[in-house]
Amino acid sequence: MESGEATEGDGYGNDLLGLMLAANQGVMNGNMKGLSMGLHELIDECKTFFFAGHETTASLITFMFLLLATHPEWQERLREEVLEACRDKRIPTADSLNNMKLVNMVIYETLRLYPPAILVMRETDSDLKLRDKVIPAGTVIVVPIIAWHHYERFWEMEVKEFHPERFEEGILKACKVPGAYLPFSFGPRNCIGQVFATIEAKVVLATVLQRYRFRMSPHYVHAPTVALTLKPEFGMPIVFEEIFEP
Repeated sequence: MESGEATEGDGYGNDLLGLMLAANQGVMNGNMKGLSMGLHELIDECKTFFFAGHETTASLITFMFLLLATHPEWQERLREEVLEACRDKRIPTADSLNNMKLVNMVIYETLRLYPPAILVMRETDSDLKLRDKVIPAGTVIVVPIIAWHHYERFWEMEVKEFHPERFEEGILKACKVPGAYLPFSFGPRNCIGQVFATIEAKVVLATVLQRYRFRMSPHYVHAPTVALTLKPEFGMPIVFEEIFEP
């Protein structure tokens, strides 16, 4: 029986939705101890999973393909790295993914230029002293992620340009101000799925690079817009060319 289908043992399956439904059923029956989830909590968790587990990763992958389609020299460098890392195995493995340094650099730079979430908001739960200012409890603070990622004083090289090499020595040495790079937010409430999202993007890119070269369609209009996440307003037509092995 595949995950997600009801079985005699677990009732709802062993995937995420099945576990939440089981927890919710326990609330309704009153027989769950230490593990419970009300209906509204279940709905909220589903919304979070659909948004954070799909929209943000899709935004990253979309703009990553845009940048590589418009920078063919980097596309070729990544293809060489992927082919070397994967060798005869078409599907990337955990070991091969760990050997893709250039791919990591491109992902970091994509997230800098086009962060899926362009801002985060936090509310102070008590008075907060910031230098000579006091921020009262209950104040909503907006952190403009995309503005920080494009602020010239925070970065080396041309801040508006695609330069993955800025991350050659890692994230901490890429920017002048610690904490200026925050595509996954920061602190104890940062993105819980950031590692999974990065791995997912690497697998998609590595799989495509082995099979195709790609370039932007002449019909593409560059117009990033915000609709929950950052995305191309008029879509992103890309022309793929299959790579034929000799």
